[in-house]
Amino acid sequence: MSGRAQLIVADPVKGDHSIARIDKATMAYVDVKPGDEIDILGEILSGAQVRAKVNRGLIKDEGKGIIRIARDKMEEGNFKVGMKVVVYKSWIETLKLALSLKTSHKREWIEIETPELVTETTTVLTEVSKKSEKDIR
Repeated sequence: MSGRAQLIVADPVKGDHSIARIDKATMAYVDVKPGDEIDILGEILSGAQVRAKVNRGLIKDEGKGIIRIARDKMEEGNFKVGMKVVVYKSWIETLKLALSLKTSHKREWIEIETPELVTETTTVLTEVSKKSEKDIR
């Protein structure tokens, strides 16, 4: 089961694009691994929010309770350095997994024979053709 972590936004790493860096302990607590998506939400009335892919935090950041969000994602989500945020595993990832067509078992088609449908038109035509046969005799 995944949890939510409260972190502080730190300066982004130069060259990062569309990712957020968190330490190993936070990744374990939130139940994500590098490449998974997380949702990042700002304080209650800030309106700041964004979804980003997770990457490993810097060694110097271990245990400090910080997150480094790439500059493009900071601008997209309206985040500022020093801001308190809540991080949790993206629900969209869970939904993708649940809807995934990749299954461990092979799907098989079962053919079902359906009965021939008789419509009213067919019945009427049959009766008319029977009457016509009687007239001809």
